[in-house]
Amino acid sequence: MQKLIIAVFLLLAFRLGAQENRSQSYALSIEEAIRYGLENNYNLKNAKTDVEIAKKTVKETTAIGLPQVNATIANTNYIDIPTTLMPDFISPAVYGVNQDNFGLIPLVPLPDEAGVFPVKFGTKYNVNAELSISQLVFSGEYLVALKASKSYLEQSSQAIIKTELELKELISKSYFLVLSLKEQQKILEKTLTANEKLLKETKQMYQNGFAEDTDVAQIEIIVNNLQINVQNLQNQVETAKNSLKMNLGMSLESDIKLTDNLKDLLEASLLNKGNSFDLEHNIDFQMMKTQMAIADLQFKREKSAYLPQLSAFFNAQSNAMRDKFNFFDSSETWFPTTVWGFNLNIPLWSSGTRSSKVQQAKLGRRKLTESSKQLNDALNLEVQTAENNFQLHSNEYQNSIKNIELSDKIYQKIQTKFKEGLASSFDLIQAHNNYLTASGNYISSIFNVLNDRAVLNRLYSRSTEDSSKK
Repeated sequence: MQKLIIAVFLLLAFRLGAQENRSQSYALSIEEAIRYGLENNYNLKNAKTDVEIAKKTVKETTAIGLPQVNATIANTNYIDIPTTLMPDFISPAVYGVNQDNFGLIPLVPLPDEAGVFPVKFGTKYNVNAELSISQLVFSGEYLVALKASKSYLEQSSQAIIKTELELKELISKSYFLVLSLKEQQKILEKTLTANEKLLKETKQMYQNGFAEDTDVAQIEIIVNNLQINVQNLQNQVETAKNSLKMNLGMSLESDIKLTDNLKDLLEASLLNKGNSFDLEHNIDFQMMKTQMAIADLQFKREKSAYLPQLSAFFNAQSNAMRDKFNFFDSSETWFPTTVWGFNLNIPLWSSGTRSSKVQQAKLGRRKLTESSKQLNDALNLEVQTAENNFQLHSNEYQNSIKNIELSDKIYQKIQTKFKEGLASSFDLIQAHNNYLTASGNYISSIFNVLNDRAVLNRLYSRSTEDSSKK
């Protein structure tokens, strides 16, 4: 019983420890969040694993052209040695003696019903030991495949760069979304507090006969709607945080706190002009160039199928036949066989198979050429659109600052007039809705500017390093 209690206690302690390890607390700036994501994001980890797989593939392809050595040992033990039927050439009825040839020759043709006797050839125990070495001397397909495997490694390395750039953009947008929702939540909570105070004052005015019951009802509607909106925003903030955790590769049980301020990030984004767009240094364009290089190699590989293939081989084997299992006795005889040679495979006629493959590779290369032109136009269009959106949303932000200041000023005046009986509840609701719309546009414009900057950072990023060396 005591052992059972100890086991249960240890199990509970292990589970609690595991939960503590998973539910950690993090306070991250946007730069820290990006660094964390680059180390822990699931997709990026898989992309790095793909590079390791590509490296092993290069080694595998290289090994095809290196010496191949194999050794085999085969042991055969006959329970019953195979039997062969031999003609009974000893029978005097069929054969006679030829004194000139000192041997037995048939006196008459051997009839079908001639006598036969069983003979067993071989020994009960047999062992064959063999060593074989082969070496590919020349193969055009191998040489091209070796270059293609290195291009495949480069493509996998470029995929890491692309994944990193996309991850930075994704984490940035997730980070901005959480901050934007929290900022909107603050505005609504502040508005809710002010309206709850106004509702309390209006009820007091109604009791004193200075307000209508409809005024109380209208403000109560505003308060109820604000409470629901605040609750919805709280849920949206939690959902956005969980999405950010997923992008970071962080456990959903962990607690995360964002230390950057939305306004500071916006000012930094407006001041940061970034790099200019360079098509040659764009990772998507570089990956397209690698694909075209692979297509060229595929074309060369299909053409190399017309070339002969030369390989050499060496084979040494030794056989031992015994009536007793004494193969470890060094005094017994082993019978060696040694051979070497080469194989020259000369392709002569494939009924058009090789020609069709060459034409297919040529057409595939032509398609990639057109795709490269399309990518060129698509990237330039994406950059132009992102730059235009950034400028548009920057202007919208400047305009939203004025609008929120004006709507807040109007809302405060209407509230004062409403308390003094100089404005109706309808005027108050309209001013309140205008203020909420202006505040929503203000936060949205900030969020849009930051998102546009994240897109431009990805497009402007220069990937000049040789990715195959990573």
